Amino acid sequence: MILRYGPPLIGTLMLLFAISHVVKRASSSQEGRTDPPGPLPERTITDLLAAIGAVEPATETIQMGTAVGGIVNEVAVRVGDTVKEGSVLARLKAGELEAEVKVNEAALESTQATLSRLRSLPRPEEIPAVEARVAEARALALDQKEQFERNGLLASRGAIGNEELRRKELGFLAATSRQRAAEADLKLLQAGAWKSDIQLQEAKVEEARAQLLAARAELDRRTVRAPRVTLPSGTTAEELTVLQVHIRPGEMASANTPLMLLGGLRRLHVRVDVDENDIGRFKPTLGGEARTRGEPVARFALSFVRVEPYLVPKSSLKGSATERVDSRVLQVIYALPEGASGLFVGQQLDVFLGSN
Repeated sequence: MILRYGPPLIGTLMLLFAISHVVKRASSSQEGRTDPPGPLPERTITDLLAAIGAVEPATETIQMGTAVGGIVNEVAVRVGDTVKEGSVLARLKAGELEAEVKVNEAALESTQATLSRLRSLPRPEEIPAVEARVAEARALALDQKEQFERNGLLASRGAIGNEELRRKELGFLAATSRQRAAEADLKLLQAGAWKSDIQLQEAKVEEARAQLLAARAELDRRTVRAPRVTLPSGTTAEELTVLQVHIRPGEMASANTPLMLLGGLRRLHVRVDVDENDIGRFKPTLGGEARTRGEPVARFALSFVRVEPYLVPKSSLKGSATERVDSRVLQVIYALPEGASGLFVGQQLDVFLGSN
């Protein structure tokens, strides 16, 4: 009988023990629990949007190149130098062009001298000589006329023959022609240069001047000068700083490769890459700050400048030109405070937009 009713009884007792144990633990937990004093406070979002930015000049980085390729003859600046608009940065060898400029200068001087001579005609010292020849021709013509008239009287009286009279007549006509020729030369000399000759010479002067300007322009292309840069505010950058120099005298300069990098460092900007997944949360009214890497205590307040509305591939991995990335970023330009120190162009900063 014990074997028949023993196991069910033992199982029932164990079940009752387990139920009582659970009830005791539930009651003890209810007695030790205390309700919270109120609702949990809402979390304050201090950094709404995080991104990475790179320091750049307010003028952006200017890659200086050359219009034509050639051997570098002189590099006039070094890294860290400040240059103004029009300052010479580098020169290429251009011996043949320099000689061509000199030839064109001589040609221009020659054509200008000829034009000046034509405009100054007649020369005052030439007129007396021509006037003297005119007076001589008139005297000879008068003498021949008188001889012809005397021989005409003699011929009428039968003193001389008609043949002699004919020679005197021809001599008179020849002397009269020489007189008219001398008088015409005098008028031509007094009239000065012919207008068409002056116009033709003026055209030659303009042609020579144009050839000289073309030669000088071609020579000037061998000189690399600092450009004029206009800031986003509309003002002109007074000075630029040489950031890098990639060329040395004697090296071959290519028109497709920058010779040096320039930038205005009086005011620095930060080019912030906002990930395309965060564009919906970005607003131009957001303020923010930038923190240097490795030294987060260095913080700089940022002020919004502009948005470049064209999304570009994200290039913050290794910077290779053949790198394939699927993500794109919106580039936003912020201005650093004036006088921000300890920063260098190209330095990466941690940027937090919308921070309180």
